[in-house]
Amino acid sequence: MPKNRLCRFLCSEYEYELIKAEAKSRGYKHLSAYFRDLAIRHNRAIEDKIIETHKLVKMLVEKKE
Repeated sequence: MPKNRLCRFLCSEYEYELIKAEAKSRGYKHLSAYFRDLAIRHNRAIEDKIIETHKLVKMLVEKKE
């Protein structure tokens, strides 16, 4: 059973060139690595924000009590 999965999406030639240029400017040799990092970083940023918000709400509730 293969361990890798293939993800595909459509974009215009212009969008593709923009994506390639951005990946290259950030030091990526392959678009797959660039996309994986983008997806993981975005998810991690959301998780971090949720944790931060939870801590803030918890602190405010404890102050109120």
